[in-house]
Amino acid sequence: MGIKVNSLTKTFNQFKALDNVSLDVKDGELVALLGPSGSGKTTLLRIIGGIETPDAGEILIHGQDSFQLNASDRRVGFVFQHYALFKNMSVFENVAFGLRVKTKKERPSKVHIRDKVMELLKLVQLDNMHNRLPSELSGGQRQRVALARALAIEPKVLLLDEPFGALDAKVRRDLRQWLRRLHDEIHITSIFVTHDQEEALEVADRVAVMNEGRIQQIGTPDEVYHKPANAFVYNFLGSVNLFHCRVEGGKAFFGDVPLELESKEVEGKKDATIYIRPHLLEIDRKMGKGALSAKVVHINAAGPVVRVELTDGKNIFNAEMMHERFRSLDLKKGEEVYISPKERKIFAEDYSI
Repeated sequence: MGIKVNSLTKTFNQFKALDNVSLDVKDGELVALLGPSGSGKTTLLRIIGGIETPDAGEILIHGQDSFQLNASDRRVGFVFQHYALFKNMSVFENVAFGLRVKTKKERPSKVHIRDKVMELLKLVQLDNMHNRLPSELSGGQRQRVALARALAIEPKVLLLDEPFGALDAKVRRDLRQWLRRLHDEIHITSIFVTHDQEEALEVADRVAVMNEGRIQQIGTPDEVYHKPANAFVYNFLGSVNLFHCRVEGGKAFFGDVPLELESKEVEGKKDATIYIRPHLLEIDRKMGKGALSAKVVHINAAGPVVRVELTDGKNIFNAEMMHERFRSLDLKKGEEVYISPKERKIFAEDYSI
């Protein structure tokens, strides 16, 4: 049954953090709340976790109204960005804490607690460090301890608030791959907040893209990336080039080349914006149909792809290509070339982030 959020609204003073937000998370699903700062994603997570109270709306967790349950009955595990571990407790005691503070009637035996904690530490690959203090662990290891502690109470729902935000880039990549494998193993209904597009697209079963207190689109990583609902979603999910164009006779013009409109919202407008990903912006030495003239400003060939910066005299554009293509073109800084889209989206609004 998972989590069902119905028409949540939350206002802080005059700021509307959530504006009539609804969301369904299936049982055993891992959903990412993705968006810029102030989009409402953390507020939504905190309300689901019972830390904040909404002005209106309801939340059902596995069919039960979460607002009618006390904190212990909600069975929600929470993992914060900055670990929140007890500094004077060992790794073992940090994970055991949630079990030890249960009421006498619900508290497991010492043997059960020991076995449960060691089972979880083995799951997060830290069983050989159970006697260490948090200060003796790396950031990535501390975050895994925080996750094991959240799982110790056997939650129905796991909530993660930017769990890798305090870690460096390489550790983040390693941990998010590990989290995906762990979720595939335990299948607990999970929601995690992030502003990292790559992280959300790699880890989540579905992604809810948020902005200005609303969910702009929810879908699989493939759906939100390749079939964006609006200009904000397209622009937020990775690098993009914006080409302003005119609309005449039901077509948008890329230079002098007419392009078919894909969205009815553009119809009747005089202006629109063409959105093109850098890897979908083709560079050629010959003037082809639908091509615009541009000058090469900068070339960065370090890494798996070559990044080329270009200008039409007014605007800066970015293109990406494989090294083989770059070598065949033999591009040089300052050269005049031609650019054209291999694929594009057209929206009425211009949403520059």
